[in-house]
Amino acid sequence: MQDYSILDVLSNKKVLCLEDEPYILKNMIDSLELFFAEVKGVSDGIEALDEAMSGSYDALILDVSVPHMDGLEVAKKIRSANRKIPIVIISSHTEQEYLWRAVELKITRYLSKPYDKDTFIKALEDVAMELIDHTPMFSINDELKYDFSKKIIYIKGRSLSPLQKRKQAFGVFFKQQKPNHHLRAAV
Repeated sequence: MQDYSILDVLSNKKVLCLEDEPYILKNMIDSLELFFAEVKGVSDGIEALDEAMSGSYDALILDVSVPHMDGLEVAKKIRSANRKIPIVIISSHTEQEYLWRAVELKITRYLSKPYDKDTFIKALEDVAMELIDHTPMFSINDELKYDFSKKIIYIKGRSLSPLQKRKQAFGVFFKQQKPNHHLRAAV
C-alpha cells in the first residue's frame, strides 16, 4: 500500500507568503518549501496584492500587521476577484474585530502567533483539502445530508431554500428517526 499524505497535494502548488519581519519570513519560506513546489515571500501588503492578483498562486498565507495595507485588506480585495483560493491568516492579533473580519472573508484558517508546528501543519492540510475541493458532507439519514462548507441541506440529492430547510429537513429527520440513530459522515 502506498504511503500517501494529504500534504502531497501541495507538492506541485505555488504559495504566496506575506510577512514583514525578515527573520520570520525567511523561516516561513523555508518551512513552506518543504511542502510547496514554489514559494514567494513578500513583506508589504501592496506587493502581496499585486502578486496575488497575477492569478498564478494556489494558496496565500498572510500576516495581518504589515506595511501599506494589512493582510486582511489584502484578503478582502483578493476575495472580490477569487472566492476559492485558500487563505491562511497569521497574526498576533486575537481581538474579536480581527477574527470577525477574517471570518467574513471565509478564510481557511486563522493562526495566532506564536503557533506551533502541529497547528501550522493542520492549516496546510486544510489548504490541501480546499485545493482538492473537499466538501465535508454529513449524512443525517438516508435522505438528508448537510454540506458544512456550503451550508446547504440536501433532501434526496436536491438542495433546499432557507425556508424549505426549516420545514422539510426536520420533518424528514424526525419522521425517519430510529432509536439509537447516530450521525455518520458521508465520504
